[in-house]
Amino acid sequence: MGGYLMIIAVVDSYYRGTYIVYDKLWRESDLCKFAGFISTFSSELSVFTLTIITLDRLIVIIFPLKLRRIGIKEAVIAMLLLWIVAFILSLIPLVGIEYFHNFYGRSGVCLALHITSKKPNGWQYSVAVFLAVNLVSFLIICVSYLWMFFVAKKTRSAVRKNEARSDTAMARRMTIIVLTDFFCWIPIILLGFLSLGGVKVPPEVYAWIAVFVLPLNSALNPVIYTISTAPFLRNFRKRASYFRKSFTGSVKTDTKHSFLDSSVGKFVDLMNRDKQI
Repeated sequence: MGGYLMIIAVVDSYYRGTYIVYDKLWRESDLCKFAGFISTFSSELSVFTLTIITLDRLIVIIFPLKLRRIGIKEAVIAMLLLWIVAFILSLIPLVGIEYFHNFYGRSGVCLALHITSKKPNGWQYSVAVFLAVNLVSFLIICVSYLWMFFVAKKTRSAVRKNEARSDTAMARRMTIIVLTDFFCWIPIILLGFLSLGGVKVPPEVYAWIAVFVLPLNSALNPVIYTISTAPFLRNFRKRASYFRKSFTGSVKTDTKHSFLDSSVGKFVDLMNRDKQI
């Protein structure tokens, strides 16, 4: 996604003030097709990955004894399959099929999202991938986290202060996960269905989606799913504490040696002075 945004930013700067002259040339260029490919690949792979993570958590919390949790080997296989599926979905419009003529060049930001009342080539494919698949994935994520929260809350035999605090933290975390997916995909899905109903969407909406809405998940997911997790924070605090102790220890040692060296230096100076006297 970062590569896609970089391409759009560079091209925007290059054609600034004269874009209308090169609009068709840019939208039919190989670079535009590549930008659309990596944008679709990134966004769809993100959606698939979040869905798999959600299903894994659902198995652990809802069916801990009935179903076996996904292991490292199964996770590697699952992710490999997701990468292949996302790659194929993004590549199909570029294999030369007439149905997909200039699929990624339907807008100046090289997005194939169907948020227009027109019916360009490949619009059914765009609706199926960006609207139907992503809507199903969002519903799975939303329902699963709500299910997990209520089951985890219900299984507590007695509510204590620490458990209530844990419930609050869990609810806050799940709310952030669902809301980031909501603000990323629901506007696109709603605009898509509105356009199918004949509503005219302004062309500027494409630019806003390209530079803000789509990258939202890509920017926040590392924080939500990795950096803010307890194991990561625990390891980070441990390393920070070790570094702080090592640093303060070395400073104390250096200070001690400096004091000793200074004392020895003064003693030597006094001895030399006595000898001269």
